[in-house]
Amino acid sequence: MTTHTARINRLKEHLLKIRPEIDLENAVILTEGFIEYENMPLILKKAYAFRKQCTEKTIFIQPDELIVGCSGSKI
Repeated sequence: MTTHTARINRLKEHLLKIRPEIDLENAVILTEGFIEYENMPLILKKAYAFRKQCTEKTIFIQPDELIVGCSGSKI
């Protein structure tokens, strides 16, 4: 078995074991963003909340990942 196949199998096994959960950090950041810009039009409120999320969110890099990034702290 080649190295990349073993890595992919490890990632797949890990993914299948994960139980979906809400990322509280993400929810708090987005809620704060919507509150900070509550008097703006909805499209701008979403944009500013997203920018806040991109700048404040903790970055998680899982073992074996080559492409990283997700909106939560779980896979």
